[in-house]
Amino acid sequence: MTLYTSEPFNPDSLSHQLVQTLYLDDGRIIWVGTYGGLSLVERGPSDELEFRTIADGPDGLPSPYVMSIAEDEAGDLWIATWGGGLVVLDPDTGEYAVHRRDLADSYSLAHDIAYALYEDRSGIIWVGTNGNGISKYDPGRRDFRFVHPELPEDQRLSVGRVQMLHEDQATGQLLIGVQNAGLNVRDPETGGITIHRHDPDDPGSIGDDNVTAALAEPDGSILLGTNAGISRYNPRTGEFESAWGPYARAAGSDATIVYALARSRDGSIWVGTYDRGLLRRMPDGTVASYRHDASDPRSLSNNLVFAMYEDSEGVLWVATNGGLNRYLPEVDGFRSYLHDPENPRSISSNSTARVLEDSAGTLWIASRSGGLVRYRRETDDFDFIGTSHGLSSNLVATFLEVAPDVLYVATTNGLNRVELDPLRVETIDERDGLYVREFAGS
Repeated sequence: MTLYTSEPFNPDSLSHQLVQTLYLDDGRIIWVGTYGGLSLVERGPSDELEFRTIADGPDGLPSPYVMSIAEDEAGDLWIATWGGGLVVLDPDTGEYAVHRRDLADSYSLAHDIAYALYEDRSGIIWVGTNGNGISKYDPGRRDFRFVHPELPEDQRLSVGRVQMLHEDQATGQLLIGVQNAGLNVRDPETGGITIHRHDPDDPGSIGDDNVTAALAEPDGSILLGTNAGISRYNPRTGEFESAWGPYARAAGSDATIVYALARSRDGSIWVGTYDRGLLRRMPDGTVASYRHDASDPRSLSNNLVFAMYEDSEGVLWVATNGGLNRYLPEVDGFRSYLHDPENPRSISSNSTARVLEDSAGTLWIASRSGGLVRYRRETDDFDFIGTSHGLSSNLVATFLEVAPDVLYVATTNGLNRVELDPLRVETIDERDGLYVREFAGS
């Protein structure tokens, strides 16, 4: 394992210790967004990794803080920055254009602090900003629209933090959950925005103004996880109805915070909640509840469920605030994986956040204190890659598979390139020009 950090006097090192995002483009080129600019990862003359960085300055980026990277159909890179707006880079020529907020132009970018980027199936680029909603860039019009106060009222997005995006494949509607501001639905034909807010006097309104998750249903409706259970939205009629009824009795609550929704291949709908554990609605309509029970070793290990993930073998994994869980259909219970300091093959941390499967079918878990964890299917146990192997920190923010047996791992103490066979960790730190070591997840 090799750790990459920042070296102030080495121009080929990482530009900054805080890595915000990693991106693998269609040409299999790795780009790294840091608080010191945008870096292209290349192999040097001696096969060592080098970082070609575009920093801020008169001939560089308008801001050193790169928050997100996306690639459009033409192969141009879109770079969201903190305070410098949006940069569009042609990687072949090195030429770029900068889009910033202009108070005199109602069709400029909504805000110079841009967090997130998304290209939809029509080629439109959506930009999530800091407190001024979402801008959309239409290549045909070559301008930004959709959220500006100068736009007609029916085309304005609610002001606030965007916390959920979902595109309805049948109608093309874009569903946007804005924190404490309801569900915003954009019509793809007119550009009009309909804002749906909870009305306690209207049982036909959305259940809560915080929408956290979305799951498409076979009948064309969309289930919405909220801070008050689940609502069902009909994109064709714009109508809502509560979908929490079947779950309420099993949850023991008329209103529960829902964090995650997933559908397994048997047609079951799984609901991850804040404090009511895991709920499952089976195809016949019956609902089962799974919670922690200290007297039952097959119960869920913790009632705060962050995420669910079904792997290629159909195994459902549940990440909680107190352990990783594997669903066992034969007993309708769970195999809970908890850290045992006396067992080196136990999971290295009880705090698990992200579960993903790589191209070889290996399951990886990002932990908050036990490094990057690998599940070994053949022995039903774990090993891990941590500081003892050269990883820069055991608190893993995010990771990305860039090629078979090659992972990039971002931690709170630097960026790491991990080759698995044989194990080799390359680290990016101050010696590579990185100024600080804290990484944020992406």
